[in-house]
Amino acid sequence: MSRQNGISVEEMMSLETLGDSKLIAGFRGIRNTVSRVNIMADPDILDWVQEGEFLLTTAYYFEKDNVEAQKQLIRECSHKKLAGIGIKVLPYLDSLSQEVLDVADELSLPLIDIHYSIPLSDIMMDIFKEVFNKQAILLERIEKLHEQLMVAMLEGDGIGDIIKIIFNNIKNPVILNFNFSNQVYEEFGDINESLREELLRDVEAFYNTGDNRAKLKRLDEDKVFIGGKFVNRMIMPIVLKDNVYGHIFAWSTNTPLGGFDLSIIESASTTIALAVLQDLSVKEVEIRYRSDFFEDLISTDP
Repeated sequence: MSRQNGISVEEMMSLETLGDSKLIAGFRGIRNTVSRVNIMADPDILDWVQEGEFLLTTAYYFEKDNVEAQKQLIRECSHKKLAGIGIKVLPYLDSLSQEVLDVADELSLPLIDIHYSIPLSDIMMDIFKEVFNKQAILLERIEKLHEQLMVAMLEGDGIGDIIKIIFNNIKNPVILNFNFSNQVYEEFGDINESLREELLRDVEAFYNTGDNRAKLKRLDEDKVFIGGKFVNRMIMPIVLKDNVYGHIFAWSTNTPLGGFDLSIIESASTTIALAVLQDLSVKEVEIRYRSDFFEDLISTDP
């Protein structure tokens, strides 16, 4: 999944420069995230595009009588996980083939018919400005989140409060499960008991699959069937001294999980790892003192 922060295709379509442009295919991809823009000056551009890019081009680069080549371009863009394609159809073609539109629909890759009078450079600048503004806002929110986590850590509010901070920011159910202590922290908000039990069973199933996913030291993402529908699931390990001590689970049952949500969970996992380290250090000292005490107690030395 793309974790880049940006604007959705739907938000992009509301820009003034795209006012006369039309979404002609790939409607299911309307929420794809646009994180950058590129212009197709030659066919080799596909060797350099990146996930999340919105590709601007003209039908001049489409082989007019080669529908298969046009369909292949759509497939390659989808394979590269582009956010969508903006095409100036006129005056180079009267319209795109229905076969091409069908492929875009099948792959949920938005195709936008750019009005012939709008310079591609103007569109590019407007999209970049909007993406920059969105990312600036997200950075400000992340900074505030860091402050909340640090305050919770320094004031000793406890891990339960950190889980509440995660929930209040991502607006989705959150579970923290510790492998080493079998402790479970949860924050679900206003959900029914049936959904709560289903989420807890999902966590249990994750650890009982028999594979090594629970040992991964990086973000794990997939889709699971929860509450009668498929939702995105994010699993972030709590890693300390190259060991996995537990996982943060989050599900998109209420709202989509995006780049900002990942930043929240990543920051929280680091804070929780520090709290675990502190707890383990205290216990280590306690064990050492107890050991010294009993050794002194049973010592035969006068």
